[in-house]
Amino acid sequence: MLVASLAVSILVIGGHIHVSLCVTASMGDETGVDDVKEELATAVGLLALTDGTVHEAADRAGITRWELEETLENTDLADRLGIEMDADVAAEIDDILDEHT
Repeated sequence: MLVASLAVSILVIGGHIHVSLCVTASMGDETGVDDVKEELATAVGLLALTDGTVHEAADRAGITRWELEETLENTDLADRLGIEMDADVAAEIDDILDEHT
């Protein structure tokens, strides 16, 4: 399993959140800020800063939920950020059921 450390820089300008993300893998490889998709960094920042769901953060950042989930799982960020992936799915199912009742 890949374990990573996370450095997040957050800047709020005119009501917009700008997030810079640097992930360092346990194998010694470093992914620089320019190597990370900005939308993905934004979604991770939203998860770190809010009580929003994975789906909400991905949607707001303009990426798929699956892309964000894969990143969270592959880098161990879900554990580091205290995100329960199964709980997010359950909450999403409840939301869908509420919309259709």
